[in-house]
Amino acid sequence: MPSKTERYFSSGNERSPFMYDAGGNTGYHLGEKDVISWVVDLMNMNMDDRLVYVTQTYDYLPGPLPAGWQDIKPVWFDASNCWTGEVAAPQETGAFVIESPPWVPNMEGRIVDAVGHLHDGGIAVDVFASPTQSICTTKLNYAESPAYVFKGTMMGDDKPAIDHISSVERCAVGQIKEMKKDQSWTVRGRYNYDVRPGNIEEGKQGAVMAISIVLVAVAPGGVPKPRQGWIGWAGQMVGVTGDPSAPPVPVPVPASPPAELSPAAPAAPPPVWSNGPQASGPVWTPAPLSSPSKGQTGEFAPGMGF
Repeated sequence: MPSKTERYFSSGNERSPFMYDAGGNTGYHLGEKDVISWVVDLMNMNMDDRLVYVTQTYDYLPGPLPAGWQDIKPVWFDASNCWTGEVAAPQETGAFVIESPPWVPNMEGRIVDAVGHLHDGGIAVDVFASPTQSICTTKLNYAESPAYVFKGTMMGDDKPAIDHISSVERCAVGQIKEMKKDQSWTVRGRYNYDVRPGNIEEGKQGAVMAISIVLVAVAPGGVPKPRQGWIGWAGQMVGVTGDPSAPPVPVPVPASPPAELSPAAPAAPPPVWSNGPQASGPVWTPAPLSSPSKGQTGEFAPGMGF
């Protein structure tokens, strides 16, 4: 995945909208050379095949960003630290939390909107600007319509939750209205399988997530561009140093680079993206809210979208 890739939208089955213009005169600016790509994960809980179509509708203003408008910078916070988003459930019953490592912003701006995401069994998503400063709490609703109630039967050791997450309440930004470089940001996902059952996969709780995307209004061109490099497993960037003023480090190219990481890979057939290990990795427990990680170069930083 190229280092200049930026995640600007994500949603689960709850279909949360993103309000890029919630702050007034703000929007996500697309350059004339930008390329939009998707990563789509679909699930069919019926016992027969279904034909589906995935569509996206864009409202846009042609031309450059209008005078007086601010650009939106999406910041991706993730308990898996920007892997695939999934981590193994740390326990099979009861309540627990998972959270991202602390991150010190390398940019500043006005908070416009924030959206959270958990898996079934989740109760709420908390976003913190410091160990004691909560930006907001996003609560989850379940089974608000028949479409979110599982009525089928599954074979073997799989047992989906009956009630699925159907909507996520909007994150009402409270006293903290700006992202600043002296803050320390963390996302925390709260789960309680005794209150909301999770999805049993192969006899145990399936993978869980704790994600929040925070939309920050910044001046056009006010955020440093990421350094050139290629992202491998776990979001590790090759050829990037911690000093933005240092000259670029040559990117080492293996003798036989994998197609999904090679800039010279042929356009066809499409590469199969591999983001490394998923739920089979180590069990995650709540990370301490001390010793934050300093922002590195551009958008590459622990727990942040790039």
